[in-house]
Amino acid sequence: MRGVDLLLIQPPVHLRRTELGASQVSPNLGLAYMASYQRRQGRRVAVIDAHALRWGLDEIVAEARAQRPALIGVSAMTYQILPAAATAAALKDALPDTPIVLGGAHATAVPRRTLDEFPAFDAVLTGEGEINLGLALDDFHAGGLRARPGIHLRGEGEEVSAHAAPRVERLDELPPPAFDLFPLHAYWPFYSRRWLMELPLSASRGCPFKCTFCTKVMGDRARFRSPESLVAETERHVLRHGLRQVIFTDENFTLKKSLVHGYCAGLMRRGFAGRLRLICQSRVEIEPETIQLMARAGFTHITFGIESGDQEILDRACKGITPEQSRRAVVAAKQAGMVVDGNFILGLPDENEETVRRTIDFACSLPLDYASFFLLVPYPGSKVLEMARRGEGRLRLLSDRWEDYGKQTGGAVELTTIGRQRLETLQFRGYLRFYGHPKRWLPVFRKVSFATVLSFLKMRLWRPAPEGGKAARLARNP
Repeated sequence: MRGVDLLLIQPPVHLRRTELGASQVSPNLGLAYMASYQRRQGRRVAVIDAHALRWGLDEIVAEARAQRPALIGVSAMTYQILPAAATAAALKDALPDTPIVLGGAHATAVPRRTLDEFPAFDAVLTGEGEINLGLALDDFHAGGLRARPGIHLRGEGEEVSAHAAPRVERLDELPPPAFDLFPLHAYWPFYSRRWLMELPLSASRGCPFKCTFCTKVMGDRARFRSPESLVAETERHVLRHGLRQVIFTDENFTLKKSLVHGYCAGLMRRGFAGRLRLICQSRVEIEPETIQLMARAGFTHITFGIESGDQEILDRACKGITPEQSRRAVVAAKQAGMVVDGNFILGLPDENEETVRRTIDFACSLPLDYASFFLLVPYPGSKVLEMARRGEGRLRLLSDRWEDYGKQTGGAVELTTIGRQRLETLQFRGYLRFYGHPKRWLPVFRKVSFATVLSFLKMRLWRPAPEGGKAARLARNP
């Protein structure tokens, strides 16, 4: 009996945890779309979510041998790249004749460096993977992988821009994500202390904004699905999987007013209002009437990217918003009865202690239910990484080790105005101040696990002396 054509793998992040709070709570939507797209082409596909199943390398290798795939695909963001590489190395030892390709945000940002660093990957796919992965399979069956726009091989030609890779322009034409291939029982939903079926939904790809701290994997132009397709997919998941909670994975769902209103109206027409809990992220430029409609349709939680309480810092980060807009959005969502989460970044370009404190003061002044104080990460492909390399914005690059690229812990960058340890101390004080009220003690564990809180406290209260001092900061530039 022949094996599967394609085995897709979510790496076991728990083997080397660099990002506290980054536990996966939903199936990887990108892998689910790639699986469904390849199945529509008549290919046999299997999925291993090693992180959700808490599998180690031995279990992954055993299952891969049982599946006997023609090709293996692995997905990874930057904080996942080391366990992804360890997984690929173990699979290459066990299945030396099976090509292993890597996709995802990290590979898209630094394809050539990724191939140079991790020899177990035979190819790197950049951009969106549905079409590229099919081309890689075609090439393999025709005689071997070959370089194409968006498909990079070790030592072959000049690097091709990720923007040249083929993209899915009509998102409504994608088949529904293949969640039947995932261990749905193994996921734990956001903002819940009891299990219920939660699945991810995406309304758009691409981003037209120019935030300096972001990496845009899917391009500068936003492409949107129709509200009808979103409603149909939601209904399909209710009927097939017993869906109870939806989490939107894209930050631009609320960017297109007609899409939000059409989706909410469609849910209410089908009687889903009150039967589903819906969670989304949003920019703060959203009208109160839109928030009210969302609440009536079943949106219970919303997360705003507020980033800073200082206008000058927001401007230098090219965020394109004001603190006043953030306050209006948070107040409107609270008045609509939503649970409101705010994301903030400490250590943005040209920050100093005063601006960081202003951000913490601003967060504590808002009627938020939750706040996350992330530390700036110079992600590959972001403008802040280039700024840090050049010493602009008072940024100083400390490390190019991927294990240091975490939003809650790490140490890849600091400011000349605020040393890394001082910034971490300010972050810790921000959390203590925001969550110092007893009313927030219990709700916080709906968002993160008790073990995550303990790990964070341990890392902030007990800090070993840095190794090697300044000489050990940066061995080379990526």
